[in-house]
Amino acid sequence: MLRNICRIFAMAIFPYDVMIQT
Repeated sequence: MLRNICRIFAMAIFPYDVMIQT
């Protein structure tokens, strides 16, 4: 369960990080 949450969190944070950096 914890791993699943971590994966979802990373998937949600990755695109945002790219948008902010761009």
